[in-house]
Amino acid sequence: MREAVWIQLIGIVTGVGFASLGMFYRTRKEKAVQPWANVKEPPKVYDVIKYNKAVGNLFIVYGLLMAEIIYLMTLSDLWALASSGIIMLQTIVLMIALVFVQNKYREKK
Repeated sequence: MREAVWIQLIGIVTGVGFASLGMFYRTRKEKAVQPWANVKEPPKVYDVIKYNKAVGNLFIVYGLLMAEIIYLMTLSDLWALASSGIIMLQTIVLMIALVFVQNKYREKK
């Protein structure tokens, strides 16, 4: 029982962390955010404010869904088994959505 409480706490903190990162991304106005690791320059976009809001919204939704899935994982063994696959699928969908957002707002040459 104590393990479930710790897992719930870790899931909520992780989810709130991603949602907070999304809120921070939404408020940036001077330059485009770079959500990818090991990339030196942010992407060149034609509308920085809309791009940052779109990326921020993705991270907010991702964080809230992650917190909910990790909370549900502790309720039953079936959810515990399925939740790791759901979180991996959710992460892949986030990466694909980020690529679509970057392509939508990228400056045309």
